[in-house]
Amino acid sequence: MVLLRPSAREEVLLPLKIDKVPFFFLYRSRLTRRRVSTTTAYSPGWFPPKPAFGSPSKPLSTLLAKLGNPKYKVKNPGAYHSPIEFTDGWATRNISKVYIKQLDGVPLYSKNGTKFGGNLSFYKPAHLAIKNLFEAWEKARLVPKILTFEGSFNPRVIKSGTTPSNHSFGTAFDINGTWNPEGHAPAGIGKEGCLMEFVPIANEHKFYWGGFYKDGMHFEYAGL
Repeated sequence: MVLLRPSAREEVLLPLKIDKVPFFFLYRSRLTRRRVSTTTAYSPGWFPPKPAFGSPSKPLSTLLAKLGNPKYKVKNPGAYHSPIEFTDGWATRNISKVYIKQLDGVPLYSKNGTKFGGNLSFYKPAHLAIKNLFEAWEKARLVPKILTFEGSFNPRVIKSGTTPSNHSFGTAFDINGTWNPEGHAPAGIGKEGCLMEFVPIANEHKFYWGGFYKDGMHFEYAGL
């Protein structure tokens, strides 16, 4: 018999039953050691795991098919965030207001102190999904960490291209944009505006986080 002293940062798993052995002695063959990671969930350096599903707009053709293949045109080709115009009335039929009480009173980004009233325009079949998401965030006591609301339905292209954004179809929304600008690494754990703690719950509700491609303010619904 050998007395074993586990080193720092090691977890010792004891057998469920030890017969006829003093508590301070253990057979080496009956002791299992396992290295314990020094980076735990929500500690500095932690990054949310990707869900099993991917971004709903990759490929775009799949998203468009699920939405009924809306017809649209880019109004100012080549312009940054050019508006798009639906030519078949798709938005009128499929976009409507849904009240998200957790966003009521949240400041609107770059609106001189104006606060959002909670009624956001979103894709009708996803109303229940977004309500459930914010209720889950509220249950997890994360809502106070929502510092600003940047918007949801906004028919436009991505950057200066011709590909419509998920916002065009009312299936995405942005929060905490100042701290998570597009094209930059999202705010990390412990930093103001960080949204990483929101992501595991978003995954459960089929919302894909834009932080996986350096757009940390962005969440898009992938449960269509």
